[in-house]
Amino acid sequence: MNDIVIRLDLFMVGCFVLFALGLSIFKVWTKAEIHLDQLVNRSLAASAIPSGIAMIACALDPPLAQRITGVNLSFAVAGVSLLWVAGKGALAKL
Repeated sequence: MNDIVIRLDLFMVGCFVLFALGLSIFKVWTKAEIHLDQLVNRSLAASAIPSGIAMIACALDPPLAQRITGVNLSFAVAGVSLLWVAGKGALAKL
């Protein structure tokens, strides 16, 4: 099992496509108005779900991180998010 490489990028793309298709079908079914920017933003948000799960799993089992490929962007987003939250907290009015 240790020789299995996990392609996180494929899971992320899969979530993006499935969510975009699902949202498009929902739009047609309910006759709701969803603009392209909303569709893309929501689908991108959904594509981050596998990254979040993978990062939590890596925190619990650090050697797992060596078997996951396609995480560069996910780590960058997590780092920027952490800096943003820390900065807001540190610079907030008392």
